[in-house]
Amino acid sequence: MLIRYGAIVLADGDRGDAVSGLTLGGQRVVQGEALPGATTVTLFPRGNRAVTVGFSLTREHADVPSAFAFILEIEDKLKDTALLRLLATGAQGARVERFLPNACLESYEGRQTGCTTFHRFTFQAATITKTSPKTA
Repeated sequence: MLIRYGAIVLADGDRGDAVSGLTLGGQRVVQGEALPGATTVTLFPRGNRAVTVGFSLTREHADVPSAFAFILEIEDKLKDTALLRLLATGAQGARVERFLPNACLESYEGRQTGCTTFHRFTFQAATITKTSPKTA
């Protein structure tokens, strides 16, 4: 799996990064109207979509100081908003790719044990698409 946030590669399975716990959630605003004497409410979908993507990442580093430095520096390198790209390639070569334009880093947590770092990222965006906004 390849996960890129702007120019930063957060995860790359080809270099041994392990992604787990991928979550995808959506939210929309729905307004309800309850009239006196009515037996049901009327619902109005107002849009205002939001998408949340979260995942955990395990990464091996060359040595303990490199792992420690990575933990200390990664959050500073992440912009407030950027294009989040998710690419999964199956065993038969099938590719599934999604884009979250103007994604915002909602939360980040990292810890380090020896040469290994463990991370949890959560991003929010207004939409998720199959086509890169750069080529759309």
